[in-house]
Formats: sequence, C-alpha cells, structure tokens
Amino acid sequence: SKLYQCKKTNSTAYSSEASKSQRQGENIKDSQKKLTYKGTPIRLSADFSAETLQARREWNDIFKNLKDKNMQPRILYPAKISFKYDGEIKTFPDKQKLR
Repeated sequence: SKLYQCKKTNSTAYSSEASKSQRQGENIKDSQKKLTYKGTPIRLSADFSAETLQARREWNDIFKNLKDKNMQPRILYPAKISFKYDGEIKTFPDKQKLR
C-alpha cells in the first residue's frame, strides 16, 4: 500500500482523494488476484519434488541468457525449457539436447 502525506491547507480533500484512489486500486488488484471455489477464497501453489526443483535450477543460467535476448523462455513441467526462435517454439528436455 502507498502512504499518502496530506498538506495542512487542504488535508481533508487531499486525504479523501488519496483514500478513494487507493481503494479503487486495491479493488482492481483484489478482483484480479482472488480465486474462489463456490464463493470460498482459495490459493494455488506449486508443489514440486526436490528433484524437479533441482532440475529447474540447472536451467537458470541458460534461462537468463535467453531472457536477455528477448527469446521468451519458459520452464515447462517438470524441467524442460522452451523459447521462441525465428518465430518457432523450441523445447529441450535437458542441457545436452540444447547444445
């Protein structure tokens, strides 16, 4: 949340505008992030095995290089890398296949 500072001369009007603006921003954020099931808020989280997490970590250096070159890299489940090259999506299951 942003904190708003009020000027003494018209603090009420400024504070009111800031609060309204802040509430509108929060409402937009809330509507975009809340996921519900039959009206009950739920949260989704990734739960990968230690092996999958380690395999994904091994892609970090290549992933960063591809991202720096704007090649839209993605790490697919469980631990494959995918990116766009010359308009075509390339997918590799391991580093050896990429070389």
